[in-house]
Order: sequence, then structure tokens, then C-alpha cells
Amino acid sequence: MEIVFINPLENPQWLTFISSHKDSNIFHHPGWLRVLKNQYNYKVSAVCIYDNGIIKAGLPFCEVHSISGKKKLVSLPFSDYCNPLYNTEEELHELLNALSKLAEHEKINNLEINFNLNGMNNFVSASDSVVHIFEVKGSEDELMKSFHDSKRRGIKKAMKEDLQVVISKEYDAVKSFFNLHLQTRKLKGIPVQPRSFFSEIYNCIIKEGNGFVILVKKDNIDIAATMFLHFNSVLTYKYNASDNRYQHLRPNNLIVWHSLLEAIRLGVRYYDFGKSDLDNRGLRDFKSQWGGIERENFVTYYPSIPEHGLFSTVKDKIVSPFIKNSPDFVCRLIGELGYKYFPSI
Repeated sequence: MEIVFINPLENPQWLTFISSHKDSNIFHHPGWLRVLKNQYNYKVSAVCIYDNGIIKAGLPFCEVHSISGKKKLVSLPFSDYCNPLYNTEEELHELLNALSKLAEHEKINNLEINFNLNGMNNFVSASDSVVHIFEVKGSEDELMKSFHDSKRRGIKKAMKEDLQVVISKEYDAVKSFFNLHLQTRKLKGIPVQPRSFFSEIYNCIIKEGNGFVILVKKDNIDIAATMFLHFNSVLTYKYNASDNRYQHLRPNNLIVWHSLLEAIRLGVRYYDFGKSDLDNRGLRDFKSQWGGIERENFVTYYPSIPEHGLFSTVKDKIVSPFIKNSPDFVCRLIGELGYKYFPSI
């Protein structure tokens, strides 16, 4: 076996490798990696184990710079999780050993992997979120019966409200999504990713056949939208937005139902409901009631878990109220300036 660092955007073996690995998903895909590079100019690499000229194991990562200029390696920015792809525990040890040696050699401040690898090679993990993933199986009727009663009622209510559902791979749907996303983020006091970030997702992923947007309209007004990404056996519910004035119509229930029907059509095996903060009980309950299994989501660090206390205080006590009480352009401006340096927010 040989450890090799490659550019997964230029080396066609990377796509061949992840296409054949059962545990890969959209976050391993060159399209997602290209979004990160094009939008934020991150240096993208992958550590790989080669055997007789063929990749047998690997993990992509980005080099991220803080505002002060310090470097860290992140696998991967803005990704709910990024699991190493390997076949044996020996391969996993070799991948992590190679990354930690690189960090030490390059005097890199920290290494982060969005996956639970606690105790492996002196890496340590912490959790502040959960993910919901469930297997897509059975007929439409069987799927409907597996939902919590509240979800079945929500779907039926939405269907009675004369809502229009559009599944689109066109850029106009991305623009409609962004307008709703800006409203949603401002209401929550969270900076919004730049519009250009979603344009990159369209160009690098959706346009290439690995994603779509589901829009719900009422009287020709966009009231909810979700951006889905898919690769291999996983459909990922990545970004959701909605107009708070229409929540009583249950448009998000309709989005989930139609996305599951699309998952059946695409032949994917797993529906990934994405990441939810531990303290967001409402969102966690919403996702759990569709039948997904909730599991803790971890970030693994080397050599130690960094301090987030001051950052969290500034974000929650100062930035969030400021965004909520400011014009839309403030939410956009903070996102434009800050996301590059804080890939975990």
C-alpha cells in the first residue's frame, strides 16, 4: 500500500473510486469539492491509499485560513458529515496517520473531520448536532404508513390547500430558493451563504444531474423550497427555506413527501435528512416523525478540541440579534464576508 495526496478535481480516479464505494455520498463528489474551491478558493486535496495503482481508501479535505491567517485542514467545510472511505481498520489508521503527519509537518493549527473518529490515532471528538437517515424501501403506500400520524395529516392538509409542487433542475428555481432562504436566515438571525454559493451548487451539481430543487407555490407565490443533492445511494436534504406566513399550510410536509417519491424514482437507498442542532427540539421532532433514525453527529479534532466559547457568545448574543433587527442586506453582507473563515457555522 502507498499513501498519496491527490487533487480530486483533476484526478479521474477519485470519481471512479467513490462511485464504486458503498459509503460515499455527495460530499465526497468532485462537484461538491468544486463548489468549495470556486466559491471560497479553498485548496482541495484527498489523502488516498493506493494498491497496484488503484485507490482503495481515501478522504477529501480543504485547507482553510482563519481571519488571522492560521491554517487548518477541514474534511469538509459546510458538509453535514464526511466519512472516510475505507475497507479495513488498518486503512483508516493509515489515512488518519498521514493527515496528522501532514498537519504537523505543515505546522497547521488544527485538523477537523466531520465524522466520529474518537480515540482513533489520538483524535478526539465532540458532538453538538444530530443527523437523521432512513432507508427508502417498500411501496408508496407502505412508505406513507410508516410516517407518524401528524405527518400523514400534514400531507393531507397540504394537498387540500391547492398548493403547487414543482421539482426543478432550472436556475430559476435556485433563485426562488435563495429569496426564501434569505428570509428564513434573517428571521433566525443566521448569516446567509452568498447567492454565488448556490449558483456554484447549480453549476457544479444540479446542472450535472446530481440535485434538484422542490418548490411549493400558493397562488403563484413561492412559499417553501428545499435543495436536494444526490449521489450513489443517498439523497440528501441539504437546504430548506420557507415563508413563515404560510407554515399553517404545511408546505414542508408536501416537500418531504414529494422528495421521497423522487427518491423511489431515482432508486436511491438512503434518505439523509441532514444535520440538526441538539437544542433544536422542534426540527429534530419534525425529522424523527418521518421514520428516520436519529444519531449523534460528531466533529473529530486533532490534536485537541478548540475553544469555541467566545465565538459562540459573539454569534448568539451579538450577531444574531443584529441580523434579526437589520435590513436584508446586513444578513447577506455578513455571510459574504464571514463564511469563508467560519466553515462550521
